[in-house]
Amino acid sequence: MKSPLLLPAVLVATLPLASLIAAEEGGGHGSGASSEGVAPASDEGQNAIKSFKFDEGLKIDLWAAEPLLANPVCFTEDEKGHWYVAETFRQEKGIEDDRGHAEWRDEDIASKSLADRLAYMHKHVPDTTLFEQKFAKYEDRIRRLEDTTGSGIANKSTIFADGFRDALDGTGAGLIARGDEIWYTCIPNLWHFRDTKGTGTADVKEKLLSGFGIKFALRGHDMHGLRFGPDGKLYFSIGDRALHVKTKEGKDIAQTESGSIMRCNPDGTDFEIFTTGVRNPQELAFDEHGNLFTGDNNSDAGDKVRFTYLVEGGDCGWRMAFQYLPDRGPWMRERPWDEVIAPTVRYIIPCVANIGNGPSGLTYNPGTGLSPKYYKNFYLSDFRGGAAASVVHEIHTEPKGAFFTATHRDWLKGMLTTDVEFGNDGALYVLDWVASWGGVGKGRMYKFTDPANANTALQKETEKLIFDGMTKRSDDELARLLAHADMRVRQAAQFELANRGAGSIKTFAAVAADTKVANPLARLHAIWGLGQLAKNAGALDSLPALLADADPEVRAQAAHVLGDHKVNAVSAKFVEMLKDKENRVRFFAAMGISKTADKNAFDPLCAMLVENDDKDPIVRHGGVMGLIATGTAEQIAAKAHDPSVAMRGDAVVALRRLESPLVAQFLKDADESVVLEAARAIHDVPIQGALPALAALTTNTAIKNPNILNRVVNANYRLGKAENAKALAELAANTQMPESARKDALNALSDWAHPDAKDRLLNQWRPLPDRGDEDASVAMKATAAQLFKDAPAAIQETLAKLAGKLSLKNTGEPLALLAMNDKSSAAARAEAVKALTELKDSHLAEVAHHAIKDGNTEVRSEGLKALAVADPVAAVKVIAEVLEKGSTKEKQGALGALTQIQNPEAIKLLSTQLDKLIAHQLPGEIQLDVIDAATAHDNAELKNKLAQYEAALPTADALAKFRVALVGGNVERGRKIFREKEATQCLRCHKCETGDSVVGPDLTHVGSRKNREYILESIVYPDKQIAEGFEIAVLTLQNGSVVAGRLAAHSDKELKIETMDEKGKPQVVTVEVSQIKNRQRAPSPMPPNLMDFLSKSELRDLVEYLATRK
Repeated sequence: MKSPLLLPAVLVATLPLASLIAAEEGGGHGSGASSEGVAPASDEGQNAIKSFKFDEGLKIDLWAAEPLLANPVCFTEDEKGHWYVAETFRQEKGIEDDRGHAEWRDEDIASKSLADRLAYMHKHVPDTTLFEQKFAKYEDRIRRLEDTTGSGIANKSTIFADGFRDALDGTGAGLIARGDEIWYTCIPNLWHFRDTKGTGTADVKEKLLSGFGIKFALRGHDMHGLRFGPDGKLYFSIGDRALHVKTKEGKDIAQTESGSIMRCNPDGTDFEIFTTGVRNPQELAFDEHGNLFTGDNNSDAGDKVRFTYLVEGGDCGWRMAFQYLPDRGPWMRERPWDEVIAPTVRYIIPCVANIGNGPSGLTYNPGTGLSPKYYKNFYLSDFRGGAAASVVHEIHTEPKGAFFTATHRDWLKGMLTTDVEFGNDGALYVLDWVASWGGVGKGRMYKFTDPANANTALQKETEKLIFDGMTKRSDDELARLLAHADMRVRQAAQFELANRGAGSIKTFAAVAADTKVANPLARLHAIWGLGQLAKNAGALDSLPALLADADPEVRAQAAHVLGDHKVNAVSAKFVEMLKDKENRVRFFAAMGISKTADKNAFDPLCAMLVENDDKDPIVRHGGVMGLIATGTAEQIAAKAHDPSVAMRGDAVVALRRLESPLVAQFLKDADESVVLEAARAIHDVPIQGALPALAALTTNTAIKNPNILNRVVNANYRLGKAENAKALAELAANTQMPESARKDALNALSDWAHPDAKDRLLNQWRPLPDRGDEDASVAMKATAAQLFKDAPAAIQETLAKLAGKLSLKNTGEPLALLAMNDKSSAAARAEAVKALTELKDSHLAEVAHHAIKDGNTEVRSEGLKALAVADPVAAVKVIAEVLEKGSTKEKQGALGALTQIQNPEAIKLLSTQLDKLIAHQLPGEIQLDVIDAATAHDNAELKNKLAQYEAALPTADALAKFRVALVGGNVERGRKIFREKEATQCLRCHKCETGDSVVGPDLTHVGSRKNREYILESIVYPDKQIAEGFEIAVLTLQNGSVVAGRLAAHSDKELKIETMDEKGKPQVVTVEVSQIKNRQRAPSPMPPNLMDFLSKSELRDLVEYLATRK
């Protein structure tokens, strides 16, 4: 055995157990302190350090661990070095997830207010006591951690505020501190606390705003990301749990279909939505130029996370209801999440780059963190459910016009991190959730420093400046600090000067105009400070001159501030700046025009958009925002004849925002991208007045784009008149139209009578009245016969389904001909048999007898089911023969047919099959089918034999009751479950043929590595064995030393652990099993309760799919 490594000095986390058990004080505003669910102190956090991978030369210390904190979601530091941690104890115990609540999912999609959500919660849990236990028993809270001894590690933990357990409460997921003030986001409220007595607990509390989280959506899609912007406003985010807020000024502000980025003043006034169309943007971070970024999570369907630049008025394209479409609808079909494709989708702000899998915490190096090689970088926590797969990314951005590019690398691996922040001391602190998705009562804070750059004069100065604060400093000193290397110091100086009011205008103006200032960033802070003072007379008077400054960033920020405050006097200068050589300046000038609404700017804006030619999406956005402020709908619509494709496309986006029916003019455009943008606008917004024009495109055979045509089909479906049904039937019969559109038209007609309240394409709540099937039936009469005769197989298959669903009585003969036509596809023949069975048509008996002799197994199976309806007695005889001599698939189909036959012969046949099951004489492939068929009959004899079978299962075999799912599944059904079943979300963590998730192992070839029993056990009992490479092991050896790291390989005799040596370099250590005294590992990140959401039949299909991936 290679010598095990002790924890090296550079890695030692000096956090003694005594300090972990030390001061834990109560307090707060709610239920009082409670250690329920908090793990006791241990050496696990210290031992785990060896399993982390990070840059050589960095030093790591364990700054705090359980029980000082538990289940930590996010954290923030105040000026005095106190850390505040948001803890959650309500995951899956009050904070629910639609994936586990199909019973209320439609109501959640429909919900438009907190009252709506509360109403359906009470509807589904009407008992008051049970309601309180389910939704209001457990709490979230805020901890304050501090180092009172100066030892460099936390030794005191105080509950700052607690009792966040209201039935409507979400996860407390956002914190920011300033002075004695704390802001906290916990759906449905934005909270503000003060500790005026210096006790470490909140004694002043208020709800600044309420109305957030009008849906449950998915767990974790909460309110978070608190940051102070350069304008002095508080910025924060919410996932697609959405919002409907009554502001302090009495306005109703709602975004009910997606997540949002929001901002308000620190007291909650002037609340507004900044960006929409996000899915789950957790943390926010500004860079030194005031650019705002976030990491927005993917939808677990093979799409990728988006690192996104956020701009005012932007729409990032996501809608909450997409989540519950098996393929995520337009999100996956049109790929607005893709960094390559997204820029071609004109109405959205595309992401900068696709980075990560589970973005959570995000921070930006303030300019003094760690060491210079880490400056100008973002750090993004990537939470992937398990420590082995989770990382912290380092992201570096570079300007590209008004937009950005990004490069990234994995900076830290092996920690299940939820948040990351730079401390006042220049260290990078990382918050560790430890294990699982719901929390295990543990939590840790690790501190990273660069010994080569630690405690430099700059870092010490920065820490002291932050600690001492700004209130006692002179205006001159504050002006100098605007040029400090650390952006936190610069911002604090800016905010203090702004707090001093009009007297600071001169100071700011002087710095803003100083072209020789040591740090040019000081000028930006001065410009932003003047913006904070804009309500004071003369505050902005010095800024117009800066619009011509040599520094493009000064020009841009001057335009930004002047535009934000609607300084109409500079509108003409804004127009000139639309020609600036820097796209970033053009963007802010255009946004300024969108505020001043100078009508003279309309043509120059159009000229800028033509020149931009869709190359810079941020310039495009600014131009569109300008157009809708300066032009009428008629002026914008007139651009339908502009020779520039970009101009026409941008005009569509402008009309979309105006919700103008004039956008219909662009449906005739010669460029497909413009037509698609118009179709999106009309259908998706929706713009009801333009819907007939979209519907009329059914005869335009030049259109082949499926994303246009599916909206054309749905427009007809939603209009719902007889002529629309006729148009769809004619589209289905039109051989010049794409097959996918023809099938879509037939499917729309199938659903004609009783429309789902959710939109067919978008899944959003858009209810339509029932309208009966007469119009659809009449429309199909003219085309059905011909379609049955010569349409492609896929059309015939869909047509057969339609015939059965609409009960088209005149289709019996063509269905029979199709069912008995060996030249038709097997799928079409099978669907024809199904349709005749549903119709109980006079041809059924003839077709059934023919189908049971078909050369295709699926058709024979459907024939048996048809025969069970047409001639039950004959069917039992045929089924008995099939069970003796048929193929596995035929036997399964035969047993399925038996569920429909209620006669003594069927009971007798099933009883015989159960006897074989009990005697272990039944093939494994049909055991589950026999059980399901017998269970479907209310018969005492069958029930007794089922009970006898179950009683005989070996109690020592945990898999015994699931072994019926080992063989006999259906690969295609299994693939569909893996990719599309919302409740189980396999694709969320695993790649298998498709997707790119690295949360769990790649299962593309799992069948060649593992047997069926292993696969079955991994689904039913996922914590029994964790795949190599995804287990973090901590081994205590017989000699007392510790080896910790990622389990790379193992056998009965030895384990190979990827760990770090004394110098922090990665290495692989081989440990003999005989030398291991104790082995610890985190639980599997795979949900332990998958069988709550999978039937045994689904389990069998899933096993079959995975076992055949070789």
